[in-house]
Amino acid sequence: MPSSAQGLSTLWKDIGKLLTSKQFSDITFFVDDKEFKAHKAIVSARSSYFESLFKGQWRESSQDQIVIRDIDSSSFERVINYLYKNTPNIDCPNDALDLYRSAQYFGIDSLTWTCENYIFSKGVTIDSVCSLWNCAKEIKADHLAERCQKFFVENFLDCCSVSDYLELDKDLFKLALTAGEIDADSGKMFERITNWAKLNAPKFEVAEDELLFELLPPRVLFNQKIKYALLMKPKALSPMDLLYL
Repeated sequence: MPSSAQGLSTLWKDIGKLLTSKQFSDITFFVDDKEFKAHKAIVSARSSYFESLFKGQWRESSQDQIVIRDIDSSSFERVINYLYKNTPNIDCPNDALDLYRSAQYFGIDSLTWTCENYIFSKGVTIDSVCSLWNCAKEIKADHLAERCQKFFVENFLDCCSVSDYLELDKDLFKLALTAGEIDADSGKMFERITNWAKLNAPKFEVAEDELLFELLPPRVLFNQKIKYALLMKPKALSPMDLLYL
């Protein structure tokens, strides 16, 4: 008698055959210049997007041809393959990010978690966390962003030892600094924050010391010498001067 795992594997193979053969298909999706034949029951069971589309009062619920926008055909093909075969086919972190976007769009929770777990087992490192965190904010991947923040905060000085941290979004950098969980020397923190402010001040069209004051976390700001220097005569001191107060 086959095990439950073997039985499940066989089930997915059988469902996958329906995608390949297109037998009994009752819906055709058009994406870019390609068409994909599918089965409403299968895609609805696997995706909250398609479930809402076909069971609601939408015009598409009674149609057998639907144009899908806001996604390219190669990404959609990977989504359809996952819905029928339960195999994500992720080869690298960039694949995982692309598939993550699609999983969120189509409401496929199991695929979202699969991509997240892949990213954190293969893709999140000291070198990559800042770019991944920026991307998570862009695609509104809240849970992924939270995990990136946790990794960044726990490895703050190491993450700030590579140049990518200088490209970290201001709101994200400020969020990490004000979380109150960074376990690092205040002087070293101040140096990293200074370097970020120096590079990014022109982008925001503000003075370097103004941006620095905005970013400083309470544990550094409440160093009385630094606080007094910034509040009383910010124009007279450079951030590097403050480092040696």
